[in-house]
Amino acid sequence: MSWSRRTAVVAASILIVLLVIGLVVVGGKRDEGPVFEGRTLGEWLGGIDLSHWEDRRSPQFLEISNAVTQIGTNGFPSLLRWIEYEPSAAAIRFWTAFDQIDDHLPSTQFEDRIRIFARRDFDRAEATVVAFRVLGEQAKPCIPQLVSTATTSTNTTIA
Repeated sequence: MSWSRRTAVVAASILIVLLVIGLVVVGGKRDEGPVFEGRTLGEWLGGIDLSHWEDRRSPQFLEISNAVTQIGTNGFPSLLRWIEYEPSAAAIRFWTAFDQIDDHLPSTQFEDRIRIFARRDFDRAEATVVAFRVLGEQAKPCIPQLVSTATTSTNTTIA
């Protein structure tokens, strides 16, 4: 193994250990929202493939859309909290560093799970945008808070 590759592996290992420690310390029970058919709203939204969500005829999207619609107004408090997610400066620094060394590491199932778990809040915030689009007119009461979030957020993707 070359010196630069070994350094990248060590750096990635340290970052992963720090991430796991941070998640354990900061962790705790997360708000996953109301339940429909045994799955929380957060779990339903976790099923959205954000790169292809526009395919509104896919069985997966139709199932998720139905769940979001059935949960309806009960999901507003969670959706409004999730869409306001702003990554911390530490999280941004971590992902910047991780992305720089990630290309030099072999992809592993553990690494993929860490990435999914650590990006969950950001991905869920993006999926929440989709949920509000699905809810359409039903989400009208949320417009004032959504406008406030869009005008004050530093997260340009969500805004």
